[in-house]
Amino acid sequence: MAQRVIAQRAGGPEVLRVENYEPSAPGPGEVLLRNQAVGVAFADVLIREGLYPVHKPPVVPGYEVVGRIKALGPDVTDVEVGDYVAALTVIGGYASDVIVPAADLVRVPETLSPESAAALVLNGLTAYQMLERCCPAGLSRIAVFGAGGGVGSILLDLARHRGLTVYGFGGRDKHPAIAAKGAIPLERIDSVQALRAVAPSGVDAVFDGVGGRNSRRSFAMLNEGGILVLFGAQGLMDHGRRNLFRAASEFVAMPWWSSFSIFGSNRGVIGYNITRLKSAHPEHYRVDLAAVFQLAADGVVQPLIDRVFDLTDASAAHTRINDGNHTGKIILRIKA
Repeated sequence: MAQRVIAQRAGGPEVLRVENYEPSAPGPGEVLLRNQAVGVAFADVLIREGLYPVHKPPVVPGYEVVGRIKALGPDVTDVEVGDYVAALTVIGGYASDVIVPAADLVRVPETLSPESAAALVLNGLTAYQMLERCCPAGLSRIAVFGAGGGVGSILLDLARHRGLTVYGFGGRDKHPAIAAKGAIPLERIDSVQALRAVAPSGVDAVFDGVGGRNSRRSFAMLNEGGILVLFGAQGLMDHGRRNLFRAASEFVAMPWWSSFSIFGSNRGVIGYNITRLKSAHPEHYRVDLAAVFQLAADGVVQPLIDRVFDLTDASAAHTRINDGNHTGKIILRIKA
């Protein structure tokens, strides 16, 4: 019997429940995937808390799937049963058997484990596209917030591969992992002063998944012509839980850039949303994710995996991501 994890209502990790279900047959242009691994993402936390746009509980979280094709729907010709593939799903990934549009599938090199591949679908694609599609050519120095996390640590790998100087912000316990990836570790306390002490003229780009008031600090780190890439809002949450007072405080403290202020500073701000970019440019999604997988197969990208939980321990995995002390990606493994 197939199993899945459903967030029955909005709330903490305790709202996640395992249930048995009967998978449906794939329709035209679809495949039935036997899922093997899925990452636990901050977006899953937002979905569980009922804070994600469109997708509200009751819902099966899970932003990605990695596994082997179990059955083909009508008119599917580009893949075969048994193929090792991955896809960005947004929801539905916390399940053993998942219906996926064939057009969303990207082949996974056989040398990559399902756990490693699952650490790359959402996080690797995010890091790759922010660096390759959101930033101008000619970067030399960048700063990364959450450098010990799933997205940040892959950004460090990609930047090292390009020969960039990288300043990675993270807790002191994450500094060894940040340094091991070739970056210069910095703490978020007095972050602007810490960055300017080692890079007085600033950096070419800052990647900020914290948001809120932190984006003001990130903007202050840019040099002339620099760009701030905003890709998350973890600062609005309190250890993975909704906190209206904290959210309101961070929201009020956010900078509201005007065209005049940006024009006058020779610096820019761009937002990155993976699902909107995938919808607008599906060809970029497939090409870029395939490139990420190849970089991992070649050893250039080495995703950090914090801990692997069984699918049935999804609530424990969410407790782990809520505490904020993990380094790298948390993975759910689906048993055969």
